[in-house]
Amino acid sequence: MKKINYVVKKLNEDDILEILIKHFPEIDDKNTPLSRCILLGEPRKNLRFIGIYGREADVVEFRNLNLEEIDATHDFNGDHAFLEANPDFWLNKE
Repeated sequence: MKKINYVVKKLNEDDILEILIKHFPEIDDKNTPLSRCILLGEPRKNLRFIGIYGREADVVEFRNLNLEEIDATHDFNGDHAFLEANPDFWLNKE
């Protein structure tokens, strides 16, 4: 039997949140050093990530934001939500 070499990563909620909370400022805006996030829902049902990013000047207001309220008042804005809402979108990679 051939031995297969592989690496397994099994991440808990804190690891997942750490990855996500560090990812978006790197790709979107390096001027948002404050971050908070939460995972809500159930896997394969309604799992979702709420991440907020802000400036240090807004630290007091930032800490008072209610992530569950933000979840209830904001639509999905990731790439998959965009593609689902725009099925005719086509990206030309030329």
